Amino acid sequence: HRTCWKLRLNNPDASGAYGVAFIWVDSGSGSIMRMEGYDRQGKLIKRYEIISGMKVGEGWMLKQMRIESFDADSKKRTGRTYLELEK
Repeated sequence: HRTCWKLRLNNPDASGAYGVAFIWVDSGSGSIMRMEGYDRQGKLIKRYEIISGMKVGEGWMLKQMRIESFDADSKKRTGRTYLELEK
C-alpha cells in the first residue's frame, strides 16, 4: 500500500456524467492511483484503479488498470474492463 492524498473534485455545473469525483494521488510520486466518479445523487457509477506500473527509463508509467462501471440504483457492478500496456 502507498500513502495517498484523497482529493474531492466537485462538478460546478450540470455537464458531464459525474457530480463529484474522488482521486487518490500517491504522495511520493504524484501519480493518480485511483478515481471514483459519482452521479449527482452521490451514487458510485465508475471506478478506475491502477493495478501495476512499469519502470521506463528513470520514471514509471501505467502497466495495468481496472475500470469498473456500476448501476447507481442497485449498486451492482455492470462491467469490468482491464487495460494492459506492454513495453
